[in-house]
Amino acid sequence: MVKWYCKEGKMDEAGCAIAKMVENGFSPDCFTYNTMINVHALCEEKLLKEAYKLTANAAKRGYILDEVTYGTLIMGYFKNDQTNKALKLWDEMKEKGIIPSVVTYNTIIRGLCHSLKTDQAVDKLNELLDKGLAPDEATSNIIIHGYCWEGAVE
Repeated sequence: MVKWYCKEGKMDEAGCAIAKMVENGFSPDCFTYNTMINVHALCEEKLLKEAYKLTANAAKRGYILDEVTYGTLIMGYFKNDQTNKALKLWDEMKEKGIIPSVVTYNTIIRGLCHSLKTDQAVDKLNELLDKGLAPDEATSNIIIHGYCWEGAVE
């Protein structure tokens, strides 16, 4: 139900459904919270403050947030030209010991490139390599596009 409400843009109803779950003794899990902050839900509707509050409240209640949760919020911040908040959240994720995957690295690299900060994106690529992760084809394409967007075609 939560997912359906989110897809329909009925965020209040999704919140009520979660409240009803709790009221009836069911605990929403990380998947439920990820659905609420999903790009098609809160982040697409530019309700990033609410999405962040939702994750903060979930963490306070003892729910373990994962890289999908953080990656979704980071993508939302980048899509709404809030690069500094995206980077702050990236640092928060790593401080909490949440290990980003190549997909999550691609999210931050893409956001930095779209923000015309390709040199910072390359720093994240190097960080990915230092962690022993192998960049995929998408990672390389994102970096190439980043340099092209900045006019550094060579």
